[in-house]
Amino acid sequence: MTANVLGGLLIFCQPIVILSLTDERTLGVFSLLVSWSNIGLLLASFGIMTAFQRLGAHYLSWHRDLGIEIYRYLRRKSSIHLVFTSALLAAGAYALHSDEVPWVLYPAIVVVLFGLYLTRWYLIQARINGLNFWPNIFDQPLREGLFILFIAGSAEFAIASLVDADSAWQSDTTFLVYYAIAGVLSALAARYYLSRKRLLPGLLAGGAMQPGSITPASRGRLQRVWSGIARTSFPSELGIYLIKRIDVIIVGALVSTEASGIYFLLSRIAELPNLVAGSINVIIGPEFAKMKFSGQEKRKRTLYLAASILPALVTVAMILVVYLMERLDLFTALFQRALDLTVLYIFLCGYVVYFALGPSTVLLTMTGRQQISSLVTCFIIAFHLLVVTLLAYSWQEIGAAIAFVASISLQRIIEITIIYKKTKGLNFGYT
Repeated sequence: MTANVLGGLLIFCQPIVILSLTDERTLGVFSLLVSWSNIGLLLASFGIMTAFQRLGAHYLSWHRDLGIEIYRYLRRKSSIHLVFTSALLAAGAYALHSDEVPWVLYPAIVVVLFGLYLTRWYLIQARINGLNFWPNIFDQPLREGLFILFIAGSAEFAIASLVDADSAWQSDTTFLVYYAIAGVLSALAARYYLSRKRLLPGLLAGGAMQPGSITPASRGRLQRVWSGIARTSFPSELGIYLIKRIDVIIVGALVSTEASGIYFLLSRIAELPNLVAGSINVIIGPEFAKMKFSGQEKRKRTLYLAASILPALVTVAMILVVYLMERLDLFTALFQRALDLTVLYIFLCGYVVYFALGPSTVLLTMTGRQQISSLVTCFIIAFHLLVVTLLAYSWQEIGAAIAFVASISLQRIIEITIIYKKTKGLNFGYT
């Protein structure tokens, strides 16, 4: 959780630093790189990472050689998805943005996607061996931290060389290259850490894998288990994360690259209360699973209400802070330009409703109803793609923000309705 909060804070600072030093176009191109590569990570994994995290912990404790074979089997499967996803993403980005962005964006998407993907594989390998904190440092905190350091170093060089501000940054290509390098370095750092701990496949308990340690029948069973996990986990993994990133791409395609950059910045600012909500969900998720079997319904309701009220209050407080900062022209002073904060207010008001309805997705997932959550998520994704395209075409960034708020609120309303119908009011235990 500590590593996730640190990574979240660095991600929050990222667009602020970029816009403070450059312009809307540079931020827009960078936002497209981040959005495409993160969507690619979700699509390429297709539940395989989740499957290995569940299967690996079980099989490694039972039979290490079999665990290594499972790792290699799922890595081969995932590599196919990764290659096809990379090609499709680069083609999709070219089709939507070819007239407005530098050509480096397309290979940068592929490089960043590979860096993200390999880093997550190494993190999962660490987690099934009981390591959680230090490996997580090599994901978001290291990648985003290196990127910000690269930017700071370039700014320092420009000042020291007395280079004109417009030419110092040369082009938005520089930021694409910086982020691609940061993604590769984070993956290499994670791999080096695990190799030192002798936790990479081939370094486990002697490292030798017996021939025939996994039979064709076992391989077929693995395929079926992975498919089952993928069907239930993949839609939930997409969820709100896909919705947030696809909006940036649609705004970039239907409005402009500059508009997508400002939209990206305001969405990142609005996501700050998610650090509170995400930290709470990490804590209460396992508790929901435990209390399902212990019958502690009163405590379950208390936890659910606490997880609803606290993030909602933080978001209300943030609305007040944004209002005061706007009145004092602090945003203008920070970014050296006037910003229309209408989109930010729409985001924050939507998050108040979203958080106030409670962590319904976590409750459904942790109490054996992940299939219900997945079906709801699939419907919301389809609904959002339609609505955001229509509203962004008509009302530009404001329309995209309204579509986002409508989608996430509708998801919570549907899930909380299902919970109430299946659990007879406020009794959150399934019957």
